[in-house]
Amino acid sequence: MQSALSGPDLTVGHLRSSGLKAAVTCRRRIAFGPVLRGRERWLRERGLLSAAENKEELVVVRAELPV
Repeated sequence: MQSALSGPDLTVGHLRSSGLKAAVTCRRRIAFGPVLRGRERWLRERGLLSAAENKEELVVVRAELPV
């Protein structure tokens, strides 16, 4: 599982380029957890979070060897 802020499309791309079958299989928006709360100010200062955002999207990336 990873935050959508950390580039799950890049993760999927890297996994695929390594020969794995990969995809985002689940998405869910949740209130900021402890890690994001700890970086919230930094993310807002850089424009990665708007002033109104109070939830983040978590994604599950599944990767497996092709059959």
